[in-house]
Amino acid sequence: MRKLFLPKYHFSDINAIPGDFFSSRGIEGIICDIDNTLITYDDIHPTEDAMKFFATLEAQGVKIALASNNNKTRVTTFNSSLGYPAFYSSIKPLCWRTFRKAIAAIGTSPKKTAVIGDQIFTDVLGTKFCRLGMSIMVNPIKGETNFILKRKRGIENWILKKYRHYE
Repeated sequence: MRKLFLPKYHFSDINAIPGDFFSSRGIEGIICDIDNTLITYDDIHPTEDAMKFFATLEAQGVKIALASNNNKTRVTTFNSSLGYPAFYSSIKPLCWRTFRKAIAAIGTSPKKTAVIGDQIFTDVLGTKFCRLGMSIMVNPIKGETNFILKRKRGIENWILKKYRHYE
């Protein structure tokens, strides 16, 4: 049960992931969350950090798709200069349909596809429910201001602290 809530890997941010991380683990594709993983809720377009991350992935030959629970306008605006397969209103973690479409769009297999996100209850659980290659959690770029999201982050932090102790 513990492992259900734990990401396979946890990094401070996307650019803390080592350059050969994916290729050295046989990962051919990434499905990446957008909000608070790649950019803040205040940003609209990819930042320099996001562009650097994408360039590193592309240099390794890793294929990229985007999956967000946010709306069509938010996702298509972010992706307009990138052109990656992008999926909005994903309903993560109940995302079998979205993840299958993303995997088909980038031409990988579930076991050779990783998911990167900033939330246990969407990104990590979605990865595990869909039996994808690995879940990678990054710390949120910016703290939450919404009361419900603050509470959810508190629970996530508690889970990470409690269960990391038993690894």
